[in-house]
Amino acid sequence: MNRFLASPLAALILAVSSHAADPALDKGKAIYDSKCSQCHGDQGDGKGVAADYFDPKPRDFTSG
Repeated sequence: MNRFLASPLAALILAVSSHAADPALDKGKAIYDSKCSQCHGDQGDGKGVAADYFDPKPRDFTSG
């Protein structure tokens, strides 16, 4: 494998595996799902099922 591709690929594998093993991420997702997703949406795009009832609209976290 090209050494220029091997380093980014190794970094990506380490980043993904470290996130997969972090229980704090699972806890954070559970909190978001129960407390935030109704307004901010499952994808964080501000299009949750309750979003239409708010003015101002819930923030779209995907836009930065």
